Amino acid sequence: MASNLKLYVLARVELQLASLNASGAVGNYTKLQEGYVVINNELIPVPVIDGNALKNWHARAMAEKYVELGGGNIHDVHYKDMYRLPKEVAEKDVKQPCNHNKCSRMDSERDIINACAICDLHGLLIAEQETPEHLQIKRESLVKFSFAVPIEEIDHQSLSVSRTLKYVVTHNRVTPESKRMMVFKREYASAIWGWQALIDIASIGRSQLEKDKNDKDRSMWQGVLLVKYKDEIVKRAKAAILAFEKVLMGTLGASTSRALPISRPVELIAILVQGCAPTPLHPYYKDYKDYLAKYIALYFDKIEEVYSMNVDLENKVTEVMSKLSQEEGSNQKLGEEKIRENVNKKIKKYEDHYKLIEDLAKSVEDKIKA
Repeated sequence: MASNLKLYVLARVELQLASLNASGAVGNYTKLQEGYVVINNELIPVPVIDGNALKNWHARAMAEKYVELGGGNIHDVHYKDMYRLPKEVAEKDVKQPCNHNKCSRMDSERDIINACAICDLHGLLIAEQETPEHLQIKRESLVKFSFAVPIEEIDHQSLSVSRTLKYVVTHNRVTPESKRMMVFKREYASAIWGWQALIDIASIGRSQLEKDKNDKDRSMWQGVLLVKYKDEIVKRAKAAILAFEKVLMGTLGASTSRALPISRPVELIAILVQGCAPTPLHPYYKDYKDYLAKYIALYFDKIEEVYSMNVDLENKVTEVMSKLSQEEGSNQKLGEEKIRENVNKKIKKYEDHYKLIEDLAKSVEDKIKA
């Protein structure tokens, strides 16, 4: 059952010699994007990958996976170059000219969402002036990414440490004429990066403009179902999850033709939640696992499954739940062994991210089909 299913992904990934996303160039020097993090009440500059860049590379990987799974509803501008949806392409999707008497925004939304899986999950915006023939259409992305930043353990020691995270490499074009060698300099960075993502699985194929009147559950808002075929929704959900394989292995950032990052997933957590629960603490923080154990314990009834790679959560979650059980009174007490058994059933441990992602995608497929 996927009536209100959400997926949270927390990752720590080691990236070496990564170009990431650039903030611009001055002459022949290309600078990396930088941001500031607070460490011990100090603002420290660090190289960052903004969430928009991560989202773009996830969308590219999702498009490839979707087609690989047999999906055929995708715009060429998304599959080839991952450009935003142009007005001209959107107008071709709409089956009849829109006027306020014959169709609504939701009719246009239905046509566009059925025509393209990327528009469904990664959103769209047609911000043209509204007329009787043309309606403005906006769809918020169901896939959300945080910034990726070097983890707190790297930065907290001193301000000077952050300056060693990036460095300059000189490149040139190979040509026999020295004047045409086009010498240029580009910044690169090496660190362990933490990032977080969210996918609203329950809203795939559903309207964001009109509530489903047949849905009697008052505890949530669920849009009208626009994509009628369950197999199509499954393909879109699986493609979005399987796309994390590429993001985790460093298929992101600028200049990948000359600097495909040397990458290794260090820690990975995926949490399937049924219902309303807050976002877990970002894996940037060095103590995020302690908070994560408390999060899982507090929302244990809403959490369907936890997929874990290189993160030992069972003991910490069991300890927190045992304390909570004792605080709730004698009628609610559970033995530690019973709590541990329940925790072990819900937390699935993996040694590599490939198998974790594959099993996660299969589990979501089963829940959508149920």
